[in-house]
Amino acid sequence: MDMSTLKTMQEAAAAIGSATKYIGAANLELGKVALPAMKSAVGNVPKAVEKTFDTARHGQSADERKHAAVVLGVGVVAVVGLTVATVAHFSHKIHKSRMAREQKRQVAAALAREKQIDETIASAVALRPADSLAKDAGEDLAFAKEPGCFAMFTYDHDVAADDAAAYRDVYVGAAASMLEGVRKQLDGKGNLYVFADACYKRPVQVAFFPCDESALLDERARLVEALGADDSYNAVDFPNELD
Repeated sequence: MDMSTLKTMQEAAAAIGSATKYIGAANLELGKVALPAMKSAVGNVPKAVEKTFDTARHGQSADERKHAAVVLGVGVVAVVGLTVATVAHFSHKIHKSRMAREQKRQVAAALAREKQIDETIASAVALRPADSLAKDAGEDLAFAKEPGCFAMFTYDHDVAADDAAAYRDVYVGAAASMLEGVRKQLDGKGNLYVFADACYKRPVQVAFFPCDESALLDERARLVEALGADDSYNAVDFPNELD
């Protein structure tokens, strides 16, 4: 093989090597476009190579015909490689763009969810530590004796006391007397997960949401959805029963 043929093959190989860095990144998107791109590349070989075709078929000597055939073959492979690389590159960019949009959507949803939780907790008339609600606590709890709903938030020990929205689990209850409903949970006569948290001395805060007794179930359903309690301790609760 002469030097000019070798040089042509080396240049084509370099072009294909450059192209392959995009192929892996294109992933599944490449499979949808690679074959059509190859067919297009082969079917659209520039007019400038027509002479090479002719030489490969009708060259005066065997060496001349062989050289032309090698140049033509390597050139077509290079065109195919570069075309595939180009399409793969843009497919990869589209895939990254879709991923970026999905990430933005997830971040926006998370921020909206966090805002909903913050606003729901802020709408409570009071937020008290569970251990201050015992019968002998001595605190004026007249507001808690009214009908309404309550949310019992469980926290990890290292969570700051002023970060009410950073709870790990939550139970939402409803009762003709919110205070009695909470005490029922703390005495082990309600949701056993809440009772276990109290027994293991996990930090528990209670938020109070007074409402008309006729609206208790609807208000509890609203709070369960807003606070994600159906993915927490209310997942094993009976939504049509009061505490």
